[in-house]
This record gives sequence, structure tokens and C-alpha cells, in this order.
Amino acid sequence: MAEVAASIIAFIQLTDTVIRVCSHFIGNAKDAPRDMVIIASEVTSLRAILSCFHQDELHPRTAEALPTLFAPSGPIQACYKAISALERLLPKVPDDATRKTSFNLSDLSWALKDSQVRKLLAEITLHKSTLLLALTGDLMHEIKQVKAAVGRVEHALTRAERTEVLEWLQSKCHNPSVIHNRMLEQHEEHTGEWLPRWKKWNLWLQSEETPEDRFLWIHGIPGAGKSVIASVAIESIKARCEDATGRQLGYAYYYCHYSHNEDSGSPFLRWIISRLSHQSDWVPPQLKRFRDSGYEPTIAELLSVLQSIMPRFSAVYVALDGVDESQPRKHLLSVLTTLATDKHFQTLRLVATSRLHQDIEQSFSGITTSISMSNAFVSQDIQTVVRNWITSSPRMRCWSHLSEWIEERLCSGAHGMFRWVACQMNILERIREESQLVHALNCLPHDLDEVYIRLLDGIPEIDRPFVRRVLLWIAGHSSCNRLRDQGIHIDALVGAVCDDLQHLTGRTYRYTADDLRELCGCLITVQEHKLPFTDFLTEVCMARVAEGDCIVHKKGKHLEEPPKGYFVSMAHYTVVEFLASDRILASPVRWCFMRPVDIADEFSRSVIRQSLTADPAGTSADWVRDREPYCLTLVPLVLQNINIDNPEMLDLCVRYFLPTSPHYSRLGQIQAHLVTGCEDAQSFLMARLPVYDPRLLPSEYQHNDPDAWAILGMIVSYNRTLAERYTRSFTGLKYNDMVGKGLLVTLLKSRGDGMARYKTYRTTLGEELNRVYMNSD
Repeated sequence: MAEVAASIIAFIQLTDTVIRVCSHFIGNAKDAPRDMVIIASEVTSLRAILSCFHQDELHPRTAEALPTLFAPSGPIQACYKAISALERLLPKVPDDATRKTSFNLSDLSWALKDSQVRKLLAEITLHKSTLLLALTGDLMHEIKQVKAAVGRVEHALTRAERTEVLEWLQSKCHNPSVIHNRMLEQHEEHTGEWLPRWKKWNLWLQSEETPEDRFLWIHGIPGAGKSVIASVAIESIKARCEDATGRQLGYAYYYCHYSHNEDSGSPFLRWIISRLSHQSDWVPPQLKRFRDSGYEPTIAELLSVLQSIMPRFSAVYVALDGVDESQPRKHLLSVLTTLATDKHFQTLRLVATSRLHQDIEQSFSGITTSISMSNAFVSQDIQTVVRNWITSSPRMRCWSHLSEWIEERLCSGAHGMFRWVACQMNILERIREESQLVHALNCLPHDLDEVYIRLLDGIPEIDRPFVRRVLLWIAGHSSCNRLRDQGIHIDALVGAVCDDLQHLTGRTYRYTADDLRELCGCLITVQEHKLPFTDFLTEVCMARVAEGDCIVHKKGKHLEEPPKGYFVSMAHYTVVEFLASDRILASPVRWCFMRPVDIADEFSRSVIRQSLTADPAGTSADWVRDREPYCLTLVPLVLQNINIDNPEMLDLCVRYFLPTSPHYSRLGQIQAHLVTGCEDAQSFLMARLPVYDPRLLPSEYQHNDPDAWAILGMIVSYNRTLAERYTRSFTGLKYNDMVGKGLLVTLLKSRGDGMARYKTYRTTLGEELNRVYMNSD
């Protein structure tokens, strides 16, 4: 390589000589001949090419070609000889080349007219083309490097934008993974294996071409285990897509749930789009436009977005559980019909589970292939569950001499209902005496309604208020938006119920978590989960600056392994249905009747009352496990359930927002943990309340008025009706007129000149109101 470098240097020096000669005569000769200009141009471009060979880093292909290029018969040597010959034909430059000399063009004519010069130029041009071709690898390599660098920059930018868009998209729907994981935990080993062996299922799942039956509908009676079999189907789909080679297969799943209290059409589409966008590493640009404009897309627009993603996959698998639990479900059924029939979704394969409701049957008629849960395989699975329980339960091993009879009685009475079997196993586990066991097995209930009636009727009368309140709090918690689907923490639940009972009766109660499990039995499910939030476990410091801002600093890191806790939820949808049905009113357990409207009203009242009576000196911010922070955090979410026509309830709601209320001192600390926590924590309405802080210097907040702060809190928690009533109570003006004329903004600006917001965020009350109203309606 050293010899090559020396040859290149010598060659470059020769070209410099030729260029200098041409430049001298072109500059000093008037109307210099065109051939002289051509020589200078050709040799200058040749020099540029030679400089490329002189670089330290060459493309491997170019480096490999160097020995050939510099060989005695190679193009470099041939070109060097041509340039040397050309240099000898040109006139000599005077020693003092800087002095302008005069000469006649006749002095050059002998060389320029010589045909040898033109032959040499043609030869140089030919060899120059060869050298350019040798450098193509370097040029392409550099181009690729530039494009790759630009691509990385663009990719980094779009990744950040993509993350923001997908977070926005998912914020309006429930993450189904919580329910899915719970269903997988309930799945008994060696059950549900009939589905992968089902011919219809295998054609739908494994076929390379789009199957004729694109939409499978798995239906069954209440308690048949549809959600568990859905989790089995989803795992099969995941395995199929993740193991695919040579094909890009997409998949997504969603669980409808009664506690969501919504038509799942839009949430279902939003979640499916978000998952497919994540898998394709691409977000449709129209989604970003929706988000940037603050516009919520319609179902038709979401279907259009999904359509734009479909070509990125060879096939897309979508699973949906609990169509019947979407209340209402008009939009959801319309979406499913479109996905099953529209030609734009020809490569989409859909499987859904539900009960046999009339509206669902009508919508799915002619577009689905049905798989009934009323089949012999389900009965075999029930037998497997019962047999495993008898052999593994320490209690049932005591009755080993009755094991075959116990199995026969339970399997024959199940009628395809896993839920029925689960309740019977729970009841039998509590029996200590053989005659009672025999009696229970001889008098098994006929259906789930009878199961629930027996369970509730067997609760001691003195404990019934506790059980009813427990069920009410579980149902109330599950109906609150932005709460995880894993249930309410058992410590917060027991504490809240005991506080309610003490308020209602004036007596002190000391129920425990074990009492709750014992009394509620199979009406509830208690499962151990990691805490959904751990933000309150880190230390928060608040520092004040001259302008009155409150800056939050966190000490310590988020826990890599969050602690676990026990969370309580309704054992099954059928429990909620029974408690709200007319059937319970005709039974001995009518004392536990509770309609959804009653649940919302009683739960909301309790949450607000317990917030107002929270200990002002309390320091806990644990809104997951501790009753008081739980209630203080939840109030803004339950306000929509309150009937403020009742003067007593109006007063309770207003007192929550008034900075003069004793409990108000607790809100700042809880909010500090919320706004500096994870995204889900920040989504609580409590995180955006304008928490009034009387500790700020009077000179900075001397005009602040508690009424102004209270009204603002009502507005940012989206309870404008409450704000209207309260505004009228101390101004005598109509709220709508005040908003229309801008009087409310003026009023609040005059009654308060600013507010402190966490994360170094400051605004005036009027500006905050304008922002809220610009994004409302």
C-alpha cells in the first residue's frame, strides 16, 4: 500500500504541473484556444479522481482492486503515460510565471494542431471512466451511510411520535391484559385442549390462504367458561403468529367487561389498531392528525385507519371475549359485522365469545361459523377439574372413600357450568362432618340463582350488613373509570366497609380480611397481584421558588419489583346480574338487592363522606391500600354519579373542593405523588385539581378566594353542573350567562390572581378556565 500511495502522490504532482501550464497560457493568451481549456478540464477531473484513491479508508471492493489498477498494464499506469506525453507537448512556463508575458498564438499552434494531443485526451478520458467505475463501491457506500444516518434520525423522531400517538389511542380503552392474565390463572391444566383439535378452529388458525369461515363465534350458557376458553384461543393465536416464518402475521385481543359500562365498539377498535401499529412498527399518519387536532375519531374513521394497516400483514387474527358484556353493544355489533363482511378486511380472521342473546344471534346470523360450548368436551373438562380438586385438596382427602360418588354428583349436576362447579367446591371445602357432606351432595342446587340464594341465606343475620356493603363497594370500585380491572385492595375494602357500618349504626366494627373471605365465599374472588401503583412508596419533596411555584422532587428510584397485595373482585358476571335482578326480590335474600343506580349512589356517598372525615394530620398517600387516600383520590371520579338536586349531597360535594375544609390539607401530598408518578397515576382527575396552598406568602396570593378555587376544581373534574349550582349560590347569576359573556372568567380573575401547579406549571384561573372550555363540549 505504501508503493501505491507514493505512485498516487507522483501522479497528482504531474497533473498539477499540466494544470498550472494550461492555467498560465489561458490567463495570458487572449482568446485562448478551446483545446487548451479542454485539457485543463480533463486533467482537473482526473486529479479529483486520483485524490479519492489517496484516502485512508476505501471500500473493501475498491481496496481489493488497487493492485490491478496500479499494475504495469493497468489503467493508472496507462493514464500516467498519457499525461506525461501530454505534458511534454505543452510549452514550458517561464520561470517567473507570475509576470504577465506577451506571446503570439502561433507559438502554440504546433502543439494544438497536432492530432497527437487529441488522441492523448481521448485515451485519458477512457482510463478516467475505468477509474470512476472502480470507485463506485466507495460512492455507493457513502450514499448508503448518509441515507442510513438520515433514516436513523427520521426513525428516532417517528418513534417518539409513535409512542405519544399510541398512548393517546390507548387512553380511551381498557388494557385487556389484566383480565387475560386472570383467565390464564383460572385455566386448569389439561382442559380446553379440545379447541385446538376442533377441525373448524384448525382451518381458521392454520390455513395459509384466507379460510372460507373468517369469523368464528364461540357461544355458551352463563358460567360455561367462555372467557377461559378465550384465553386458551388467544395463546394459540399468539404462538401461531410469533412462530410464523416468511409471513408477517398480526394479532390482537380484547375483553369486554360488565364493569366498563360502555359500548365497546370504539375502545375495541382503538386497542386493536394500537397493537397492530406496534407490531408493524408503523402508525397511520391520520392518527397523529387526530391527536394533534384534539379530535376524537369516529368509528368509521377508526375502521378506515385499521384498513390502512391491513396491507402490512399477510393475515391478522383478532379475538374478542364477552360481546354480551358490552352494555350497550349496538356499535360493537356493527363493527364486528363490518370486519366480517367488508372486502377491505378480507385477510382479517375474527373469533368472538358470548352468550346466546337475541340481538347477537341476529347480527351474527349468516356471517359466522359457530362453536357451541354445550359439547361433550366441556363435560370432560369439568370432570378433569373435579377430579384434580378431589385428589389435591387436603380437606377432600378426608373423604377419599366417597371420592367417586362426589365426582359423579358434581359432574352430573354441572350441566356444562364451570361456575356452578366452582361454587360447590367452595361450599364443600367448609364442611367438617360427613353427614353434612352427604346431605349437601344429595341436595345440590339446580342452577346458579339457587347457588347464590343458598350462599346469601346461609350468612348469619348479624353479618349481612357487612356482606352487602362489601359487595356494594366491590361493584362501585369496578364501575369507576381509570381504575385497574384487578379489583380493590382487601385492606382498603375492609377499612371502608367498617367505617360505613360505624357511620350507619354508631357502633365499632372489627371485621378482618379473613372474615371477608369466610362470609362472602364464592361470591368474590381474592387474588394476589403486584401493586398497580408504587409511586406513593417514594419520597416526595416540595420546594418553593420566588414566583410561588411548587416543584416536586422524588427521592429514590421506582421499585423494580413492586410489592404484592390481595385484591378483591366479583367472582363472576352472574353474581352482579343476580344482585340486580327481579329474581332476588322474590327470594329470601332480597336484603342484598342492589340496582346499578343504587350502587353508584351509595358508593359515591360513602367515598365523599369518608374523604371529608379523613384525618387532617394523616401522612399516608397510599391510594391503593389505605382507605383515606383511596377515597380522597377517588372523589373526582365518582362525582358524575351524584344527584346534586339533594341539598345535602350538594353540600358534601362543595365541601370536598373548598380549601377551608379540614381534609383539604391531605390533597397536596397525594397529588404530588400522582403527578410525578406513572402515566396511569397521572390520569386520575385528582392529579389535575388546582390544589390551593394557604402556606404560600400572603403577598403572592393575597387575593385568592376559596370559592374561586372550589369552582375551578369542579370545572377541571368535568362537573360543570356542580359548578353551576355553586356559582349561582354566591353570585345570584346564571352560570350559562356568565360563561357566555365571559363573566365567570372575569369573576375568577378578580377573586384569585394565580395558582400553584406541580411540575413547575403556572397559570391564572382565567387561563385555566379558557383552556378547559376550549376542550369541552
